[in-house]
Amino acid sequence: MEEIYRLYDFYEGQKLLIKTASMTEVRAAARQRDEDTDGECYLVLICNGGLVQDWNSQNEKKT
Repeated sequence: MEEIYRLYDFYEGQKLLIKTASMTEVRAAARQRDEDTDGECYLVLICNGGLVQDWNSQNEKKT
């Protein structure tokens, strides 16, 4: 089964940012969204309907 990733910004009311099979595209979209909103976003990554990662929690652990 092909993995399909969907990246949402829940801060903006579940706005779909990208739907792709490429993690490279997902990472690029997440970086761009973070820059566009000056970090005022709440990104969540879904793969085939299941939660993969709460992007913001992961980023907070790195800083």
